[in-house]
Amino acid sequence: PGTVIASGGANVRMESGGNGDILLGLVDAGTGSVSLVAERDILDNDGGEWLNVLASALRMEADSNTDGTGQIGQPEAGSSPETNVHAIDTRVATLAATSAEGIFVLESDGLSVDATPPITVQRLKSDLSTTTITDSSLSDLETTDAGSIELRSTTGLLAVNDGDADGSGIL
Repeated sequence: PGTVIASGGANVRMESGGNGDILLGLVDAGTGSVSLVAERDILDNDGGEWLNVLASALRMEADSNTDGTGQIGQPEAGSSPETNVHAIDTRVATLAATSAEGIFVLESDGLSVDATPPITVQRLKSDLSTTTITDSSLSDLETTDAGSIELRSTTGLLAVNDGDADGSGIL
């Protein structure tokens, strides 16, 4: 599956700056939560054959610099929506995501679109000291530049909740 990050149940945070992308192999947080923050795209980098994120809650932000460029996964290109090899493949309980140009997620066993908890990690600095970083709660699935949203489950139910009381779980 490419690069594997396993946290043994602790939270995981990945961030790309400088107009960078996050290219996912597998992030396995087990019962922990995952926060992905990219100035541009969050993409499946394993050819679609493997799980990309295993976690209790998954929070994704593409276009974190708000320049109108960024997507999460990609639309199917020649594959059926049920086997979209370009979607972010997940096994999570709670999902929230925002991007400019689109959100494409293929869930393996059902999830709830809802508010994630705040996700806190300890960043280890080069001098071996740590800094606490907390990404605030994120809710719903939202595109800011009229992008498409495609959420599918191979088995299990998808529940869409309004995580932020704005009247909609998908914007």
